Amino acid sequence: MKISYILQFKDFSIMIGIGVILGVLYGVLNIGNTIKENIVTRIICDIIFVTTSLFSFIFLVEKINFGTIRVYLLAGYLIGFALERITLGKIFAKGYKKVYNQIVIILKKLYNSKLGKIIFK
Repeated sequence: MKISYILQFKDFSIMIGIGVILGVLYGVLNIGNTIKENIVTRIICDIIFVTTSLFSFIFLVEKINFGTIRVYLLAGYLIGFALERITLGKIFAKGYKKVYNQIVIILKKLYNSKLGKIIFK
């Protein structure tokens, strides 16, 4: 049996891409935790993320490599996740708090205005 390095690299690249997508999903699920800490929310979001990532990994290994789990597939998956968390994850985490603070300021101004007194009566 001949080993195709091009196909292995393609599989590795796909797993890196899926790892990046899962990193984005992890960031979205933890928006609430970056703004205000809540242990119950964190546990629920982590359970959702772990089950999603486990099922996506199993599904992809089945589709890409016909059910044969290789170390380079898992490594690509984890490298993609780590790359997203190190780069985009840090940038988005800084932006979450700024956007949240702006929304709070706008809502306070609306609440204290004449229109807010009518709406929030």
